[in-house]
Amino acid sequence: MRSLVVLLLLAHASASDLSAQLDKALESVPAGGKAGVAVLDLTTDSWLYLADSDRPLSLASTTKLLIAAASFAQFGPQYQFSTRMVALGPQQGDSVPGLGIIGGGDPCLDGHFYDDDPDQAFLQWATHCKRLGIVRVAGDIVVDARLFAGPIRPSTYPQDVENQQRWYSAPASAFAWNDNCIEVRVVPTVPGHPADVQVRPHSARIQIRNLTRTTAGKGDSRFSVTRDGDQNIVTVSGTYAKATAWFPLAIATDPDLLAADHLKSLFERSGITVTGNVRLGSVDAGAGPLLVDLRHDLVPALTLMNQHSQNFYAEQMLRLVGARRGGDGSIDSGRRAVLEILAGPLGTSASTLTLLDGSGLS
Repeated sequence: MRSLVVLLLLAHASASDLSAQLDKALESVPAGGKAGVAVLDLTTDSWLYLADSDRPLSLASTTKLLIAAASFAQFGPQYQFSTRMVALGPQQGDSVPGLGIIGGGDPCLDGHFYDDDPDQAFLQWATHCKRLGIVRVAGDIVVDARLFAGPIRPSTYPQDVENQQRWYSAPASAFAWNDNCIEVRVVPTVPGHPADVQVRPHSARIQIRNLTRTTAGKGDSRFSVTRDGDQNIVTVSGTYAKATAWFPLAIATDPDLLAADHLKSLFERSGITVTGNVRLGSVDAGAGPLLVDLRHDLVPALTLMNQHSQNFYAEQMLRLVGARRGGDGSIDSGRRAVLEILAGPLGTSASTLTLLDGSGLS
């Protein structure tokens, strides 16, 4: 069953013309569909047209407007996301004893903010470390992901495999990279041989089943890539005569760790040796020198969230609002916080809202 929510702000139509037009529009609602219409005259603050306006309907992606409004109210338009990287002890010569990443819930480490090249964020970190004379990390990369709590995606999301693996079902995490997606592309090799399957983030936690074949002909017209249920196992099949674009799939588990795995890979590619592993843990911000304090502005992030209907950004913001207002960056605390913030502006209408997630996908 489909639901339709219509909000119309009309300045010039007469009341009779308006009613006739909307009556006709409502007659076109498909069988099984639901519609509610409310038209407000902003000059008189009076209702011009009401039709099933009290019928409960799904907000769908307009949920993001509520998240944006609550985010502005909670943080203010000057707010900046912050992701910090500290050395886990003093620098000794060209080495530090480990790196600590303090996740701040920033959604912006992606191609939207780095000219379609999400690697640039971490490569800039590597360049900065080398300028400081650091070419060796003699220990682990520890990710402090405690800002967020609870499930990484709402249990109310569609649970079928098809929806769960799509980019719009990506999980939230305190330390996130590239919209918390696994991206895959295929590059042909020698005809008759498997194609080269390239994956990012670079992580041993992602497994690839390569069932592809290179062909000298036209190749398949459809890029065949799927992810197993609740695991980061990706199957790629088909025949390919030319390279494909990157294809995104939602990360299934461990988004914080996959982001840090990719950071480690890019550091090593840049000539910085990392002897330890990537793990979760608490990080003392004063353990050593602050190496990176990456900042992104709130307003461009919310603009992108609304204009592109970016679910991942909305789920990050839901948890950030909850963390700031209630001290717990979980889905539940975020929902409560958003409704508390909007209770004033919406008045009695706020009591009619049910918020299941930050994006409206549920």
